[in-house]
Amino acid sequence: MVHVIPTALILLMGPFICMPAMAADLNWTNALDLTIEGRGWNDQTSGWSRLPDYADQMLPATLTWIGQQNAGMSIRFTSDSPSITVRWTLKGNVFQSRHMPSTGHSGVDLYVKDKTGWRWASCKGTSGMVNEETMIEFLDPYVTREYRLYLPLMNGVTECEIGIPDLGFEIEPVQEDVRKPIVFYGTSITQGMCASRPGNCHTSILGRRLDYPIVNLGFAGNGVMDWYVADIMGELNAAAFVIDCSPNMNGWMIDERAVMFVLRLRALQPNTPIILVEDRTYGDAWINDVHHLKNRQNRESLMRAALELKSLGVEHLHYIRGDELLRDPTETTVDAVHPTDFGFQQYADAFEPHLRAILGPGNAVIQKIMDTMIK
Repeated sequence: MVHVIPTALILLMGPFICMPAMAADLNWTNALDLTIEGRGWNDQTSGWSRLPDYADQMLPATLTWIGQQNAGMSIRFTSDSPSITVRWTLKGNVFQSRHMPSTGHSGVDLYVKDKTGWRWASCKGTSGMVNEETMIEFLDPYVTREYRLYLPLMNGVTECEIGIPDLGFEIEPVQEDVRKPIVFYGTSITQGMCASRPGNCHTSILGRRLDYPIVNLGFAGNGVMDWYVADIMGELNAAAFVIDCSPNMNGWMIDERAVMFVLRLRALQPNTPIILVEDRTYGDAWINDVHHLKNRQNRESLMRAALELKSLGVEHLHYIRGDELLRDPTETTVDAVHPTDFGFQQYADAFEPHLRAILGPGNAVIQKIMDTMIK
């Protein structure tokens, strides 16, 4: 006798029908064999650093250590597996901070691409050096999907693997994006400090919105327009350089360094657009006179630098004012300094039209408009 299972019962049993696949042994793929986005020096980086292997000969040890942190880097791949598991080993033994959770500091963040674009799927934090987490499961099997896995913002990985059930499913790297990246250089804000998960840093948001490769060279506490950073950045064939260092500097430092930094970078990259970004508004600047004064002095100094650069004939120079970055600073920072997730969304909103102008067909017309901002 043939027994017919009611359709409603099949629907209820769906998740359990998938269980054998979930319980199967996993087939592990070294993520370095997939597509790594966010490394400007892919051919000169043996592991997971945001900087080339020879950087320790050019930069101070503090910068090369921070460069081992994986802000903005992501693993891109396709798979038809019903589940995605990630195993990652961390470089540093600090997994969170007093104002940033482990999910953003040392965790991994998974996005899936559909017909509408990139959509968030899962994020996992950590409490140890070695971690293994099933990011997503119970998917329809043998349906190929495109994934992007963001790596930790304030920590680095020494190993990372993607696991799928050992039942004939496939995992493949996506084709590498060979377009010139947008390169951000800045502070802990650029690096993503206080984002609740890696995909919420504004540079990552912009990468998804623009569908464009981004290189994040944010160095927490150390984004101060050092001349040797201009030299190493100048090796990159970039679509644009975004210089957002003011939060780590004061007025006299900007007066002393900004013009020479841009001239040094411009000598190496004569035609690449350079965006100078003013200091964001402190969340407590409305009541904290010291912060209010620093904002004003930093902005005045950067504007002087921009005007001097224009007087020297530097072209393709763009400028973003600090009061554009956070529409309501009192409600969009964690500690008056670092943005919340909502604050990072507003950062992305501020940068997006400038970057679209540079990347898009209307560049020439909009360039003239933007040039008038610093005349």
